[in-house]
Amino acid sequence: MKAVALLSLTLALAAPMAVHAAPTLEDAIAEIEEFNDAAALVMVRELAERGDARAQELLGFMLLFAGTHYRTGLPADRGEGLAWLARAAAQGREPAGAMLRSLARSGDGDAQAALARADVGSRR
Repeated sequence: MKAVALLSLTLALAAPMAVHAAPTLEDAIAEIEEFNDAAALVMVRELAERGDARAQELLGFMLLFAGTHYRTGLPADRGEGLAWLARAAAQGREPAGAMLRSLARSGDGDAQAALARADVGSRR
C-alpha cells in the first residue's frame, strides 16, 4: 500500500514538469515579433546551450547587436556574441560565418580570433 501511495505521489509531482515543453526557436521568434526580446533571449539561450546551431547564431546576433538592431533591455555582450557566432559557424551556419569573416576583414581582432576558433575562415 505504501508503494502504491509513493508511486501515486511521484507521478502527481512529475506530471506538471512533463507538461512544460521546451521552447522552440519559433517560440523565441514569436516573442521577438511581439517586442518581448528579454523573454526571447532566455528561450534562445536555452536552445543554444543545448547545441541548436540556429539558436546559437541568433543568440550571437542578439548579443552582438543589442541596443542597435534589437530593442533596449537586452544586455550587449560583444565577446559572448562573437563566441556564439563562432559556435554556430563551426556547425555550418553560413550567416554566422559570413558575419565573422566580414568583421575580421575590417580588422576586428576579436572577430578574427572567433573566426579562428570556428575554423571557417577559408570558406567563401
